[in-house]
Amino acid sequence: MAMRIYQSGDEHNIDAGPAELDARSLAICEWLERYFRYEVFGLENVPITGAGLIISPHSTVTVEAFFLGARIFRSCGRIPRGLSDHDVFRVPGMRSFFVSMGAVDGTQENGAALLARGELCFAMPGGAYEAWKPSSQKYRLFWDGHYGFVRLSLRARAPLIPTVCIGADDAYWLPVNSFVAGQRLLGIRAPLVPPLGIGLLPFPVKMTAYVGAPITLPYPPEAADDQSIVERCHSEVVMRVEQMIQDGLQRRKSVWW
Repeated sequence: MAMRIYQSGDEHNIDAGPAELDARSLAICEWLERYFRYEVFGLENVPITGAGLIISPHSTVTVEAFFLGARIFRSCGRIPRGLSDHDVFRVPGMRSFFVSMGAVDGTQENGAALLARGELCFAMPGGAYEAWKPSSQKYRLFWDGHYGFVRLSLRARAPLIPTVCIGADDAYWLPVNSFVAGQRLLGIRAPLVPPLGIGLLPFPVKMTAYVGAPITLPYPPEAADDQSIVERCHSEVVMRVEQMIQDGLQRRKSVWW
């Protein structure tokens, strides 16, 4: 896929998503999948048509999001539209890559517009704080207070599709949350130190993804403005995802295979 050069405002252009993934993009993804011996179970839970919001924990390596997107494309021809942190679009190079992959700034307005026309979207509610958590807290969710995905699901009447990737949090070792350190010490929204792997390369851990059954929240769209309902739904979804993580960890034989 040819990379589009980012133009101001591209992060809000919901019509700029790729119609398909080209052979080169898929080949690169397949090569990286082999590095991590990537597998996915439960793809049948991804709707073939209609709106859906895929939610996932956020790791430092993040490649598991692209692996899942490529597998979904191969299985049913759909490309999930990433609802990304707005800071991504401040970084030259990275923003062009994300725009080329069809990602948009993850605002309520952009997400609602995509879901309203029946698109499949992808979000990592934990954001940068979860992505850069220290290894002592791996496989822990940092979703407290992050209610946007619940409100979006309620307003759009779109099911939430929970996913987890076991192995993703083992790809790097992080002694501290360097994103928090960057904010506290330098006042910047960026990690202070890089993650540790084989140099800057991630460890070749075994990655296994699980896609859970869609979660349809049983409330009308206006419930998105009722904080008590939003918090109740949030707690139920978090418990579901935490259980998926624990089940996945119990199933794996080793970090490496």
